[in-house]
Amino acid sequence: MAQYEFQPLDLPIEQKLEISQQGLWGLVSRMVSIIEEKYGDEGLAALYDGLRDWPLHALSVPAMLSAYGIQPGEASPAEFILRICNPSDDSAFIQKVKPLITDAPVENRVLYKIRSCSVADSIARECRKTCRLVANACLEGQARLANPNLKITAEKFLSEGDDACEIYVERVNG
Repeated sequence: MAQYEFQPLDLPIEQKLEISQQGLWGLVSRMVSIIEEKYGDEGLAALYDGLRDWPLHALSVPAMLSAYGIQPGEASPAEFILRICNPSDDSAFIQKVKPLITDAPVENRVLYKIRSCSVADSIARECRKTCRLVANACLEGQARLANPNLKITAEKFLSEGDDACEIYVERVNG
């Protein structure tokens, strides 16, 4: 029986990471597309609920907040973006342009504007609504743990052809 030597990809780690992220997000987008084709809106709703209620959020959100001395359930909109959203996004895709994080013109409301994303084209090729579904579901699930009084509104997405992803986080009822 022949034995073959393992041959790693001879690329810089950053390039391997980008290839991996594009492949994984392409795979996720393909799964969203298949679920929509086979099960329609009911399937997408089930996927949304499953991502929103993912047990991983209950492990990661409290740990990320605690690292900064923030009690789960008490995060402000800015703390949620700076301590949960931005660090998570920084590992999920490459941001070649620094996101804008600014107070919105409404009290207790912060805008998280992502102006570049290394995987938006991969997602758009497979299923443009992937970011809308996956991002909104995960953000809602994370926000519930960070502070149940946080409301997420995300309506613009690079993968849908917009000039940026725009995510607003605001405190309601408290």
